[in-house]
Amino acid sequence: MFNALPPKQVQAMNCKLEYRTDSKGFRQPVYAFTLSDENDAALRDGMGWTTFVPALAG
Repeated sequence: MFNALPPKQVQAMNCKLEYRTDSKGFRQPVYAFTLSDENDAALRDGMGWTTFVPALAG
């Protein structure tokens, strides 16, 4: 996606703590970031996209 329309700027629109099951069946805390860029209207109807970041240090 970024190769076709590389963003000039990405903004975090929302962040929340969630628990997701990992590949071994354990529930792990993750930060869920909703991101947006200047191409949202053209690519995703203004919905942005979500990326997850582990919330545990290690």
